[in-house]
Amino acid sequence: MRRKDRELSYEEGLKIIDKCEYATLSVSDGEVPYSIPLSVCRNGTDVFFHSADAGRKTELLKDGTPVRMVFVGDVEAQKNAFTTAYESAIAVGKIYAVINDAEKISALRLLSEKYCPENMAAFDRSIERSLGRTNVYRVSMESVTAKAKRVKRAQE
Repeated sequence: MRRKDRELSYEEGLKIIDKCEYATLSVSDGEVPYSIPLSVCRNGTDVFFHSADAGRKTELLKDGTPVRMVFVGDVEAQKNAFTTAYESAIAVGKIYAVINDAEKISALRLLSEKYCPENMAAFDRSIERSLGRTNVYRVSMESVTAKAKRVKRAQE
């Protein structure tokens, strides 16, 4: 990391991953990077997301494929300065399809609790209808780096 003064700890990186609204996953398709925005959740050193069961993404995400994920936490453009306060984390790891139904349901529950906690009463019915046609992926994070630019507010 070039700016060591902005480097955050591993634990702070995990907090950014947990609160991010979305992440971007990048994988090589052999010619150009393939990147997609995703809704994610974390459990330990694993990041989970769901997907349809067909498409370019599913063709590229084979077990053991190396991936990079970018997570952005708080961002605030500074109105009176030409700068932005931000925090971000980057994880490198390998991706695996989750094929065990219990693990899929657990990951989908974590995602649902993060993004739509007010609708959890309908979770079991939704799982019954869609589990068979929903892919779930796990990224086993091998490294996490994080940084932030904190901007001191001027005295008012």
